[in-house]
Amino acid sequence: MPTESPTAIPTIQTVRLSPTELARFGVAGPLEYVPDIAAAGLPFGTTLNWRVNPELSVPDGIVYWQMLRLSDEGVFPDWDYVETILDAWPEFCLAHWE
Repeated sequence: MPTESPTAIPTIQTVRLSPTELARFGVAGPLEYVPDIAAAGLPFGTTLNWRVNPELSVPDGIVYWQMLRLSDEGVFPDWDYVETILDAWPEFCLAHWE
């Protein structure tokens, strides 16, 4: 039995979220997609791509989470590279927030 056609078309409403609320929504994937995702109107406040990057290109207001990987062998990337990141982005250093 066929279904009836809808009688109304849903409307899209813009939702404004505070920075605190936006921080709860994130995008994970290649950083080159982040500007397009933001331009499309998806509300989010954080992004990550499972890597550590000294050079970032993310829209203003978006927080990029650097990803350190821990294992029995230690930290990846190595600590020297982590120091390079901290030199390039001092706001990632916990001492910056104390």
